[in-house]
Amino acid sequence: MLLIEFKEFFPFAAAVNWKGEVIPITNYFGEEHPLSNSVIQYFESLLDQQLSNGEIRSYALAYDVRVSPNGIDEPTDAILVKIKHDIKIEPSIYYFAYRISGNNIIERLNNWKEGNNS
Repeated sequence: MLLIEFKEFFPFAAAVNWKGEVIPITNYFGEEHPLSNSVIQYFESLLDQQLSNGEIRSYALAYDVRVSPNGIDEPTDAILVKIKHDIKIEPSIYYFAYRISGNNIIERLNNWKEGNNS
């Protein structure tokens, strides 16, 4: 599993078109291992533009973050999944916290949601 090998979850995205089909979003960035921030910025910009143009009806973007749940706990690693829909102003953001033990076992921690609750 790449998360164990590289200690990072590489960003990926998918969109849902108006037929309800899930479309994976890909791009070649000119190198085998581009910086995650560049990939995230590219996906977000492209998908927000497609959403505002009515080309897609929703998208999901997933990437690795270091975050403090509720702003008070010690920071933890988590997979962030941002879901944005054409009829919602604000995206829904889900966090799936995890820890990788010394013997390379992924332990799932708490999950939580931020953003639009409707």
